[in-house]
Amino acid sequence: MNPRPAVPPAEAFPNCQRCPHRDNGPARFCGDCAARTLKPVAAHHCPVCCQTLGSGEEKCRNKICGWTAQNRFFTRVDTVAMLAPELNGKIKDFKYEAAPHHASWGKVFGRLILDWMEQRADDLADINLVLGNPTAPGRAPRRHIEHMLAAAYDEDTTGNWPIPSPKRPVLIKTRETTRSAATGTGWSDKMRAAREHAAALRLERPNVTDSRRILLIDDLLTTGAQMHTVAKFLIEKGRATSVRGLVLGRVEWPDILPPATRPVR
Repeated sequence: MNPRPAVPPAEAFPNCQRCPHRDNGPARFCGDCAARTLKPVAAHHCPVCCQTLGSGEEKCRNKICGWTAQNRFFTRVDTVAMLAPELNGKIKDFKYEAAPHHASWGKVFGRLILDWMEQRADDLADINLVLGNPTAPGRAPRRHIEHMLAAAYDEDTTGNWPIPSPKRPVLIKTRETTRSAATGTGWSDKMRAAREHAAALRLERPNVTDSRRILLIDDLLTTGAQMHTVAKFLIEKGRATSVRGLVLGRVEWPDILPPATRPVR
């Protein structure tokens, strides 16, 4: 019997661009590999937003976590990882850099999202619709959320997850609005931008969200303001039953981190 050929070793995140498995590595493979270097959620964290809680801190300082679930409009937001500099840099490359090779991060991030869901299938058993928080048409250099969800859809070859076909979108954004990252860190500014974003949303197929328990995918979470306004839209306009969030990276607030580990904004 001929010996099985050796599998080339994987490059740990964030060296995915030169990994021999970049184009065909399954979601589980990429998830296990990335887990070697991504920063995990702290053992002591907020159960609503995954924010790291300081020593002796029992209550999250994120304003929205003090609201009731009914007023938040989402139950909780989970994260694939905390936003350490390496992940932050690659998300920025994917979102803002025009060079074609940066687009391939969509495939990697789509796999990480899919692997996170597959590893928690029992916890997500009630989810019957997975949507991305949409970006505006013509966004340059790419519509990163749509790109990422399309990759997750393609990777889910067995159809285990209720991700709509990219060719038949359910939730779209009709126009560009003020970007949350451009408003600074103030709560009121972020909430204003989040409401403007939600006002630009439209349901292409309203019947699809009716009575659904939705997992809403985004790239980052800082305050949860946009998760709140989009979830509110889905429940009030789309008649969804519930909304839960999942992001690639949870921004850790600088005042609880050593200076050397604070993410670059």
